[in-house]
Amino acid sequence: MFFRYFFRKNNIKIYNGIHLETFIDAQPYLKTELGFSGNKKILIQVSSFTAQKDQKTLIKAISKLPPTFVLLLVGQGPLIEDTKLLVKQLKLERRVQFLGIRNDVPNLLKSVDIVVLASHYEGLSLSCIEGMASGKPFIASNTPGLGDIVNGGGLVFEDNDDQKLMEIIMSLTTDVSYYNQTVRSCQKRAQQFDISIMISGYLTLYNDI
Repeated sequence: MFFRYFFRKNNIKIYNGIHLETFIDAQPYLKTELGFSGNKKILIQVSSFTAQKDQKTLIKAISKLPPTFVLLLVGQGPLIEDTKLLVKQLKLERRVQFLGIRNDVPNLLKSVDIVVLASHYEGLSLSCIEGMASGKPFIASNTPGLGDIVNGGGLVFEDNDDQKLMEIIMSLTTDVSYYNQTVRSCQKRAQQFDISIMISGYLTLYNDI
């Protein structure tokens, strides 16, 4: 989300921010602590299970990847049972974990290989910024309120396109240079949303008024 202030013909936009250091300095878990062997490629999505979000496209992408790819889903919501049913139908019960609400999201983001946010639309998603700040490559739907923030920092795929999402994931895990380049781009973009910038914006606005 962001704050807009209208004064005469001026339109001042102040984006919400996050404490970047919380996600930069978080300590990762071992993969074995998450219930996986060391050779697994772990993906994560942190979001509610609502019509706005699109965990199902991510799950379908996982079904097209080799068995070494696994997924953590963090969050709760009214559509969680429908999502679990899809996992069962695709026979992915051993590859998809539902973690519920967690208070250690920074640590989880640091522990995985790739962070994803599949969503049909967003405002300014703080989960998106947290993902880009985590030091992992971030992939998101190229949808309203999300694609504009991520594109050029992280990587994007079109809404509902599980095939393209799968291809991006494979590209990241087979090309170390591409992986590292994406991480750097994500971190650079996340720096634009440090909470200190938000505070500075409000102070400047207050002084101008």
